[in-house]
Amino acid sequence: MQSHPTSWVRWSQTVKHLIRHRINPVIGCPRLHSTLIDPNQQSVQLPGPERIRVTSLPKELIKHSWYPDVHTMYDAVQQGLRKSNDGPCLGKRPGGEGEFQWKSYSESIQEAEALGSGLINLGISPGQESRIGIYARNTVEWLLCDIMCFSFNFISVPLYDTLGWKAVVHAVNSTAMTTIFCDDLAKAKNLLKHSSDMPTLQTVIVTGYTPNDQMGKEFLKGGLNIFSFEEVMDRGKRNLHPAVPPKPDDISTICFTSGTTGIPKGVMLKHRNFIANHAYFFNSLEPVYRDNIMSPSAVHFSYLPLPHVFERCNTGTFLTSGGSIGVYSGDLQKLLEDIATLRPTYFPVVPRVANRFVDGINTKVNQGGALKKAIFNYALKAKHSMLERGIVTRKSFWDKLVFNKVQDQFGGRLTAVFSGGAPIAPEVIMYLRAVLGIYVAECYGQTETTCCITHSLVQDPTAGHVGPVNPGLEMKLRDVPEMKYFAEQDQGEVCVRGGNIFDGYWQDEEKTKETKDADGWLATGDIGRWLPNGALQLIDRRKHIFKLSQGEFIAPEKIENIYARNRFVMQNFVYGSYFQSSLVGVIVPNPDEIPALASELKLEGTLAELCERKELKKAFLDQLLQFGKEEGLQGFEQVKDIILVSEPFSQENNLLTPTLKNKRPQLTEEFQDDIDKMYEDLNEC
Repeated sequence: MQSHPTSWVRWSQTVKHLIRHRINPVIGCPRLHSTLIDPNQQSVQLPGPERIRVTSLPKELIKHSWYPDVHTMYDAVQQGLRKSNDGPCLGKRPGGEGEFQWKSYSESIQEAEALGSGLINLGISPGQESRIGIYARNTVEWLLCDIMCFSFNFISVPLYDTLGWKAVVHAVNSTAMTTIFCDDLAKAKNLLKHSSDMPTLQTVIVTGYTPNDQMGKEFLKGGLNIFSFEEVMDRGKRNLHPAVPPKPDDISTICFTSGTTGIPKGVMLKHRNFIANHAYFFNSLEPVYRDNIMSPSAVHFSYLPLPHVFERCNTGTFLTSGGSIGVYSGDLQKLLEDIATLRPTYFPVVPRVANRFVDGINTKVNQGGALKKAIFNYALKAKHSMLERGIVTRKSFWDKLVFNKVQDQFGGRLTAVFSGGAPIAPEVIMYLRAVLGIYVAECYGQTETTCCITHSLVQDPTAGHVGPVNPGLEMKLRDVPEMKYFAEQDQGEVCVRGGNIFDGYWQDEEKTKETKDADGWLATGDIGRWLPNGALQLIDRRKHIFKLSQGEFIAPEKIENIYARNRFVMQNFVYGSYFQSSLVGVIVPNPDEIPALASELKLEGTLAELCERKELKKAFLDQLLQFGKEEGLQGFEQVKDIILVSEPFSQENNLLTPTLKNKRPQLTEEFQDDIDKMYEDLNEC
């Protein structure tokens, strides 16, 4: 009796036939044609010596407020209520289990206004004189606090752990903050621990806290009152206060940056900044994507940190358009489970998250055997070929055969993925476009620009750049002669001007003037070049300050100066990049001190020989990390691996300047192989 082939055998035979005959059937794959911005001329240069560039989108299509009656974030939420027909607004999975449960727009607004009324009942006045701290991970309550601040013209001040306690104390004191919302009791107790350093702080409000006399007395001893989130809301429901809407020129939020050189700066963003930012973003979207992202049926997954402006703009966009915001469960291990349950239509990433997704997919493919890997790689190549022809789809043969399982993990409804916070590797962008079959764009901006000032266009199949200047903004490149970048050669420091540019830093006029000139031009500190098609490519960073892939700013010279105080260190070079999530270092050990460390480990040899010993490197790194911690370095500021070298940096070997400073490009080139090996080893861990 003849056996029937299994479904796997039939499937593999079909694929082998397709590969052998190079068949690449495409089902329902529309070729994208630009209806707004020409991908071959994405920006145009205006006449004049400043070489200012603007979008190639016709002026009559550019809006500075997308909806005519929306001028503040309070207006935006009311617009969302109308546009959604009081649809689902904020959702979460209670306990991280089951389906998302939703609050409607009217419920969210009512609860936010009750919360604000509760604060007023506690003696906090509505208006710009009240700065409200939000110290929490992403939760529905975080977003309710934000809507509350819109409703009563409070200024929100996000706080987060990686600021460090010195920076948190500075933020509280400089804004004369009286009230902070926390998502757990542990954060509230940390505030209590430092309360003597924050004399203006009076009240801590904690989600999920059950009031009890003992805890209340403990906080009163520290000069603080503690309330539960629900308790304050109940007070407000019994004593409702009418909303006190803001004006466009009122401050919406003060975002303290994760400080790179000392005291963090508080970026003041006004309501009109957010409204302009939303409009400039919407201006540049193709209608089909605009309709999806701005539709009441659109769903956003909120997991990127809300204290960062990227996520604030994501949630603000959805509140404006009547979309739904589902908040992650709080457990990063359940991220894919949350996504599959929510089935979002829009998904923001930072490079570190995108890299993890790509690594996870590749790991599963490699575990599937040689044939599965060959089929996947062939399908990936076929999809890349389609992308080069301007075809973005998840309805091709290869999607149905190979990529549908990955797409289903993301819920099967994704329309667009936007990457921001730090530059993303071009190959990751192209990989995600192919596998997910959707628009994957790279955004560029910073806190001072209320997030996005450029993003790559759906009609542009290339990667490795950040797209053109957003419609509504002006951009130019400024000479940086000391780095040999000149605007005439279409290279220089990126400067931008427009409605989403911040007014200044909180109580720091000097820093404001250093960053933004009298004509309104913001100097970003990033070095860019214009590509022939009018897109912007970022190529360097002024003053050697950069971001890691998860978005944290790094000032390597600050870290090197701290490590240089360690008695075992003679010289050191700290390296990191936009594409890595951690730092590595090259250390020249102090020849007078290293024998003592070697002796403790019972090691002998010349300095060069000792530098090669793994035991010495481990002991050296352990004590260096402990030293860095004691000197106040945050975890992300510490090197994760090092090499020890015996030859000092010098002017003779071209690794030091005449003023004995590190020549960073030359050091990178000299130790590039070692740097690559360290990252390779770290990624395998």
